[in-house]
Amino acid sequence: MYPVAEIFGPTIQGEGIQLGRRTMFVRLAGCDFRCRWCDTVYALDGANSSPLSPGAIVDRLQEMAPYCKTVTLTGGNPCIHDLQPLIETLHAHAYEIHIETQGSVWQECLARANMINLSPKPPSSGMDAKPLALDEFVNKSAALQLKIVISSEEDYVYARNLHTLYPDTDMVLQVCSQPGIDSKDTLLEKCRRLVDRVMGDPGFSDQVRVLPQMHVLIWGHERGK
Repeated sequence: MYPVAEIFGPTIQGEGIQLGRRTMFVRLAGCDFRCRWCDTVYALDGANSSPLSPGAIVDRLQEMAPYCKTVTLTGGNPCIHDLQPLIETLHAHAYEIHIETQGSVWQECLARANMINLSPKPPSSGMDAKPLALDEFVNKSAALQLKIVISSEEDYVYARNLHTLYPDTDMVLQVCSQPGIDSKDTLLEKCRRLVDRVMGDPGFSDQVRVLPQMHVLIWGHERGK
C-alpha cells in the first residue's frame, strides 16, 4: 500500500525538459527532507493521504483518463517507498513512468523508469548537506535530467559545480517560486535575470536550459494543476 496524497490530471508537466507534455500525476506522501521553500508541504507526511495498492492507483488513473499513458510519480520524495510493485504494475498497463526525486534514495527498480527528474536541493533549501546517491542515479537511470532550483548566489554556484561533475547530463535551471510571495511578474523578472546570466556564463555548456515552472505561470500554485 502507498500513502497517496493526491492523483490528478491529465495536465501538463510544468517543469524540466518534458515541459508542456501531457501526464497524470501520482503524489506519494512522505519526505526525508524539509526544504525551507517547499511548495508541497501537505505531502510531507501521511496525515492527509489515503493508502492505495498499485492496482487501485492504476484503476484511478484509468478512470480519470484512460487515454493518457504517461504518469509522473512525485512527492514528497516517492523514493522513500519501495516503488518496485508500483513500477511493475504501471508497466504492465503500458504506462510510461517518470519519477521526481531529490536523489537521496536509490532503488534498483528505478532503472526501469522511463525518465528520472533528479532535483538535488541547493543551499537555499537548508538541505544541501544531506547525503545523496547522485552517481547511482546518473549512471544507472535509463534517462535522467538534473533540475536545480535557483534562489541565491550559493545555489547558482552549486548548480555550476554539479554541471562540472556531470557535464554530459541534461540540466535545467529553474527560479524558486514561493506560494503567496512571488507574483507571475516577479517570477518572469527572476527568469529574465537568470537567462541573462546563464547565457553569458562559459561555466555552463549549451546543454543547460533555463526554464520556468509553466504550471505556476498558468495557474499559480493551485493544487491539481
